[in-house]
Amino acid sequence: MWWRQPPPSASIYNQPVQPTSWITLAALAASLLVLAGLAYWELVIAEGAHLGQRVVVRLYDWTAQRYESIKKFDAEYEDRALGQPLALALRSTSACQ
Repeated sequence: MWWRQPPPSASIYNQPVQPTSWITLAALAASLLVLAGLAYWELVIAEGAHLGQRVVVRLYDWTAQRYESIKKFDAEYEDRALGQPLALALRSTSACQ
């Protein structure tokens, strides 16, 4: 009758894996590796630049503290090295008209 369960030997899980299945699995694995490589390149190397401003801002927000610790940011040094010379240079220029 049509409502009876098929015998256990009819399960697809009891069948041996065919060689074409291995080729399919290899192609799928290669595709996943390529996709992972592209994602790494876009998000880490290019910092999401091709994905738009929102993605770049979000990536920076997620990694800002780690980035600052790698850079070893020192506000006092930045002020002496960049802020003061820039302020002096701007002070000697005329105002924009």
